[in-house]
Amino acid sequence: MTTPLLSLRGISKSYGQVHANQAVDLDVAPQSIHAILGENGAGKSTLMKLIYGVEQPDEGDVVWQGEPLRLASPAEARRHGIGMVFQHFSLFETLTVLENIRLVVPGRKAELKERIRTLGREFGLEVDPLAHVHALSVGERQRVEIIRSLMTNPKLLILDEPTSVLPPQLVEKLFDTLRRLRDGGVSILLISHKLEEIRAICDRATILRGGRVTGDVDPREHDAHDLARMMIGRDMPAPISALPLSGGEKRLEIIGLDYQPDDPFAVPLAGISLEVRAGEILGIAGISGNGQSELAALISGETVLGRDQRDRIYMMGMDVGRLDAAARRTLGFAFVPEDRLGRGAVPEMSLALNSLLTAHPLKLLRHGLVDRARALAFTKDCIRQYDVRTPARMRKPALYRAAICRSSSLAAKSCCLRNCFSWRSRPGALISALHPPSAAVWSHCAIRAWRSSSFPRSWKNCSSSAIPSRCCITAGSARRSQHATRSPRRSADT
Repeated sequence: MTTPLLSLRGISKSYGQVHANQAVDLDVAPQSIHAILGENGAGKSTLMKLIYGVEQPDEGDVVWQGEPLRLASPAEARRHGIGMVFQHFSLFETLTVLENIRLVVPGRKAELKERIRTLGREFGLEVDPLAHVHALSVGERQRVEIIRSLMTNPKLLILDEPTSVLPPQLVEKLFDTLRRLRDGGVSILLISHKLEEIRAICDRATILRGGRVTGDVDPREHDAHDLARMMIGRDMPAPISALPLSGGEKRLEIIGLDYQPDDPFAVPLAGISLEVRAGEILGIAGISGNGQSELAALISGETVLGRDQRDRIYMMGMDVGRLDAAARRTLGFAFVPEDRLGRGAVPEMSLALNSLLTAHPLKLLRHGLVDRARALAFTKDCIRQYDVRTPARMRKPALYRAAICRSSSLAAKSCCLRNCFSWRSRPGALISALHPPSAAVWSHCAIRAWRSSSFPRSWKNCSSSAIPSRCCITAGSARRSQHATRSPRRSADT
């Protein structure tokens, strides 16, 4: 029997009361593409950080090429032949490709430039070494990240959601590159939620649920439904189609919006027009980096329009172009930002304290002081009604004191629900900017509950589940909206 390139035995990692990984066993064979599957919050990213040396396990053993290994840092992991490409790229936009790579890979400029070109030709990762990163497309930036990892001569390459930022036509090109790498002797650990992609390219798949391994299979021998069942522990719910809604008052309207951001690396907007009516879900679709973040900031009030465009954004029939975020909230507007841990929640604070950030108008304050009893009751209501998975079974003191810490899924659910609950008793607009798609799909479960209560929603970065009744597409440097009506349904890819 061939000795595994990497073996994990009984790996466990906890953050306070949160058990991210529990007794995980994993074997990665040489020259293989191995998938790690699991719901949002299943412990996939934590496990990859343990393998890459970002974090250290509390228990268990890591065996590398038959020898015990203890990694203290990513630099040490790279020296042993382990590389990683994170979902969110770590490139400096003002530097060239060559300059970014030199931050990690030592060597003379001329030598590195030639190596970049050679690797590009060999693995289909062509990119100009002298190009500035801000001028590159998302797909080209991903190539830079992969080349930078390959230049450390890895035996194992970890890829975290590599297709989430790519259009469909570039996904197959990436897969060709991964197959070439495998055939060239590199093993690949691939994190993805897209089950058909896993079945198309992976030789093996390990499924995590609640931090534990629930399956180790050949994905080519199972259909997407079987894999999904192993991920969530039950059969997938039957698809529910929703009829497109018409009529209803306009809750959000954007008319011919043009915007030139001050940031030279941000995306300008041109001719954006859309409307969201009461009881309607509008999806805003497009590859990441095509202006969605800039549009969300303008709608939320984080970015305020100039005097010459004060009649471009209307909420509840009122011109809000010059109103800040707080003023728009008083009209019944709620916003779930894309960055869950950085902007959507405060990781060092508890669920109850995070609830106060936007739900304080629901009588959670008394005479200017926090009403602890009401805050706890509100938080427990969110947890009970929408199955928020808190560490163990939190008692009242823990709900008030225990920090969210590094759980991005817990932060996402907390952020989404406190915003929804804050305005459930009055008409409003909800802008959901959650990403990756798994988080958006989870939010869909919560938001459907308000579908019949005259709430309009604008849904950003929707996944292939096609949640919205209508879809607004953004693409290219000019962002003129295109609308299409579609019937929502869920697929196993979610």
